[in-house]
Amino acid sequence: MDENTRYWTLDGAERAVIGELAAPRLFAVCELERDDMGELLSGTVQAWGMEFPDRVLWASPSGTEQGVSGSVDAAVRRWSATAEVGLVWP
Repeated sequence: MDENTRYWTLDGAERAVIGELAAPRLFAVCELERDDMGELLSGTVQAWGMEFPDRVLWASPSGTEQGVSGSVDAAVRRWSATAEVGLVWP
């Protein structure tokens, strides 16, 4: 590390030690559009989120809607009440 660097890049073994403790899991809730035969035509991201051990934080892509839920399922239910949605874990 030189004097201008304020972070360290962790190697694979180091990431394995702290990764599960420090990094939330990212997810997206996508509204699905299907044709008359049920084939998936497209999807639109309705929210991005981060799953922590004790809570879920989510926000709409525009940032105008944000929230905290107790679980990913609870967050997804918000959108599944009005449309067919899919959950994506990038």
